[in-house]
Amino acid sequence: MKYSYIRDYMGARFRHDAYGEDGCFDCYGLVWHIAKHHGGIELPRFDDYAGQLARINAAIDGAVLSSDWREVSAPQDFDAVVMRRAGEAYHVGCWLGVDDGKVLHATPQGVLCNDLAGLRRMNFQHITFYRYIHADH
Repeated sequence: MKYSYIRDYMGARFRHDAYGEDGCFDCYGLVWHIAKHHGGIELPRFDDYAGQLARINAAIDGAVLSSDWREVSAPQDFDAVVMRRAGEAYHVGCWLGVDDGKVLHATPQGVLCNDLAGLRRMNFQHITFYRYIHADH
């Protein structure tokens, strides 16, 4: 089954600055790990959690690495799902095309898999999709 690996991540522990070491992830670390290990996509690493979302926000909004991320209206497997509150990037997850689309994301409660309606119930009103485009890929 194409998406059978999802269950291996469900409930995995959250830890700041974690990219899968010891089975722990932060939100971007999970996106990075899933894209690399299941999609063969090498995303950039942002290794300090305190500035991570600010750098992701800047990268996606064009202040940094503007040619590396493209907003898309129809997400595909391994696209980044940016969830905003008050206009700023607050959280990020990984789009997977299972069951009409789910977002795998790491939260302090562990790794979850939600559809878009579930994310909106979590107070993420502005959800956008981004594809990593790099000259080497």
